[in-house]
Amino acid sequence: MSTTAGPSMDRDRVRIFDGGMGSTLRDEGLKVQNPLWGTDLIISDPNGVRKVHQGFLEAGSDLIGTNTYQLSIEGVQSHFGPSVDLDKTFAKGIQIAHDAIECQKSSTRLPSHTGIVLSLGSFGSTLGSAQEYTGVYPPPYGLTSRDDDDANEECISALQRWHFERLTTYAKTSEWSSVEWLAFETVPLINEIIAIRRAMAQLAANGTARKKFWIVSAFTDGLFPLPIPDQPRPTPRDIVLAACGPESRGGSPADGVGINCTHPQYISGLCRDFTQALVDLAGEGKVKEGETAMVLYPDGGKVIDENNQLKKEDMPHQIWAESLANPIKTLKEARDGLGRDVWKQVIVGGCCESSFAHIKELRAVVDSLN
Repeated sequence: MSTTAGPSMDRDRVRIFDGGMGSTLRDEGLKVQNPLWGTDLIISDPNGVRKVHQGFLEAGSDLIGTNTYQLSIEGVQSHFGPSVDLDKTFAKGIQIAHDAIECQKSSTRLPSHTGIVLSLGSFGSTLGSAQEYTGVYPPPYGLTSRDDDDANEECISALQRWHFERLTTYAKTSEWSSVEWLAFETVPLINEIIAIRRAMAQLAANGTARKKFWIVSAFTDGLFPLPIPDQPRPTPRDIVLAACGPESRGGSPADGVGINCTHPQYISGLCRDFTQALVDLAGEGKVKEGETAMVLYPDGGKVIDENNQLKKEDMPHQIWAESLANPIKTLKEARDGLGRDVWKQVIVGGCCESSFAHIKELRAVVDSLN
């Protein structure tokens, strides 16, 4: 693998995502301490959510994520009651993001490629016990052995149904057409990655226009979750193969793969491992280079536990952004032995505890690399 700089890149080659929605809503004084972690604000305080979107646009985001990470059919019905209008509730998150872009266009000049990312948390994100970080799911969504093919298939099928039902609810809204990317976030299981691909293929088979989608996972302490003791821990190679490998493995390949909600200190090493995995798998004919986006949005370096206690000290905004400069440069310049791009695009932003200030500094870093 070579990292010799290629021709100059236009701004589309590296796009900036936004920062941590839930933590920013909290910092703006909105109440997020409930099972939906502030997702309910799309109904109770849509203007507050819109202002956060606009804050990230002002900071320099090219892409903004909807405030829908923990939105699920079960969660909405539990929080708002069984008579809630699901279609209207699911559409609202997209509508607010669209309104924010339109409002910002009227006051400032936005890039023509400003887009909406539909935030879709993993199944674990809806369980309320941080299970998107551990991958410990109840049956039939989780399993006790990676070697039991029947149990694996049952798990994948259950997760596919869950993701498909949520996707279908979004897809039948008129706001669906406003979405550029779908972001499946904090996905802790290889089986769930395959299930997401199958759900996306099922959606397309039902006649829904295909959307680009990425799948990202959190690497606590730099490691992929290991929900089954005494089993091999999945590696970036396993993740890239599961997300981007042949359709026979699970339907439509992802358009992006990568890392979210991970401390910045682990990003350089993980980006190197993901890049090498893609190069190796392409050499084996299992994936294609130059067709996939590498997506990374680490946390703000300040880690808050489930009791809202500080676990790691905050990183200054500028230091946080500068820590991403080398990974971004390396990713966008990565070439294979024939001089071809390894990654089609780099999408970079922030996750929990990353604020407007983080994204503003990141914008400056990315602009300096271009």
